[in-house]
Amino acid sequence: MNTIKAKARTVNKSEVEAQFVGKNLTIVGGMGLFHRFVKKLGVEAALEQSIELSPQARVKYKTGRVLISLIYALVLDLNRLSDALLLRLDKVFQKMVDFSDYPHQSTFSRHLQKFTVPLAKKIGEVNVSLMMRARNDLEGYEWMTLDFDSYVRTVYGNQQRARVGYNPRKRGRKSFHPLFCFVGETGDFLWGRFRPGNRYSGQGAKGFLRECLSMLPQGIKNIRARGDSSFFDGDFLEEMERKEIEYAIAAKLYAPIQYLLGGLEYRDIGDGIAVGEFRYQGSWEKERRMVVIREVMREGKERKKELRLFELQGYSY
Repeated sequence: MNTIKAKARTVNKSEVEAQFVGKNLTIVGGMGLFHRFVKKLGVEAALEQSIELSPQARVKYKTGRVLISLIYALVLDLNRLSDALLLRLDKVFQKMVDFSDYPHQSTFSRHLQKFTVPLAKKIGEVNVSLMMRARNDLEGYEWMTLDFDSYVRTVYGNQQRARVGYNPRKRGRKSFHPLFCFVGETGDFLWGRFRPGNRYSGQGAKGFLRECLSMLPQGIKNIRARGDSSFFDGDFLEEMERKEIEYAIAAKLYAPIQYLLGGLEYRDIGDGIAVGEFRYQGSWEKERRMVVIREVMREGKERKKELRLFELQGYSY
């Protein structure tokens, strides 16, 4: 039998040379799929036709190209203009998205300085038209559910229209407080309203509802709505009732409502959860049905923070 002996040798780190020589590598390879999607939809062309920021003959980048470049950056979670330098240096990315190069930060700044609220709304309208084209104008939907949401976004610095208001995560910090509307059946973003951080939850919600309804095809007659507690507002509820919209809105647990919870009759539906209901008028002109979910508080169970639950006699509501 032959025996082979191998002699091991210790290699010092200094003897190992590392080089990056891959000219055709990129960390954003997945953008190729997204690019094919937006190209098929004609996003850049639609933006170019609808948004006019400056005389096109005198600029290197047309408006549509600047906006689609910003969209690519946002999809990649590059939220600062300076971060977009990554895409300016990445020639493989530019090849994937059919760019000869990528705009400089100063180009983005110059275009964004010319933006106005009407222009921002115009971009939203382009988004709606593209969504409706992709969804065949929501043909075949007998019912449409609108999901309303609000969000407090903390900002740092002196961003335009940032204000100090209700901010549960960073008290005393400036923020934005936008409103959003999504199509429940498809998950698509329908419409939004940008607001400073010092706007109270329901402010402008009634007008926002009207804007969202105007974005739907005329053939959609049966509409439902769902919303978080930011939309627990009398004017908003009255507007939905006037338009015959069925709705379910999370209620804010004001003290008069909390006072009623302990004396209700509850029906057990299993797993420590029970439901009850009552009629409530408060300062409104009419009574409305209130549904209550009561859950047994269990030691060690994680609290559902998003519901802002009220605790009473071993239960959360």
